[in-house]
Amino acid sequence: MRSLVILSSLLIGIQSCSQKTESMVNQNSTITADNIADEISKQVKHYPSEKIYTLGYSNDKCYFEMFVDGIKLTKAFNKTLGNTAVEINHVLFKSGKHTISYKMYPLGKSKEYEEVFNTLVEDTDLDFDLKSYDLKNEKVPDTDYMTYSLPKKKVEITEGYSKEKFVGAGKNIL
Repeated sequence: MRSLVILSSLLIGIQSCSQKTESMVNQNSTITADNIADEISKQVKHYPSEKIYTLGYSNDKCYFEMFVDGIKLTKAFNKTLGNTAVEINHVLFKSGKHTISYKMYPLGKSKEYEEVFNTLVEDTDLDFDLKSYDLKNEKVPDTDYMTYSLPKKKVEITEGYSKEKFVGAGKNIL
C-alpha cells in the first residue's frame, strides 16, 4: 500500500512538471514581415484634432532661460537679438493651467554691440506669446492664448515725448 501511494505521488508530480511543447500563436494571418508596421499603425487611434502648442519669444540685449512648470524648455545664450518659437507639448504632462517662468541675464560682451553690458539695461526687451496650431487641419487658424512683455515704465524725456524703460535695469539677474 505504501509503495502504491509513493508511485502515484511520483506519477502525479512528473505529470504536473511536464511542459507543453505545443504553443498557441494568436496571430493575424495577414501580417507579414513586410507590412507589420502598416498593420500596427491601422490599430492606433487618432484624435480628430492634434494641437501643437508653441511658446514664441523675442529678445534684445539679454540672455534668458525659459521654463514650463519648472522644467527648462530652452535657453538663449548665443544671440543678443532674436525671435523664434519652441514647441512645448513634450513638457505638458497634464491638461489645465501651467506656469511659464524665465530667468534673464545681462548680455556682457557681444559681437553686435561695442558696449559691455554687465547689468540689464533700460532698453532690454523680452516678449513671449503662447499659441497653438492644429497638425491635422491646416485650414484652422492658429489660436493665440496669451502674450507677455517685460514690465516697463514711461519716462518723460522732454515735454510731449516719453520713452518706455525696463524696470529691472541695473540688475545682474532677474
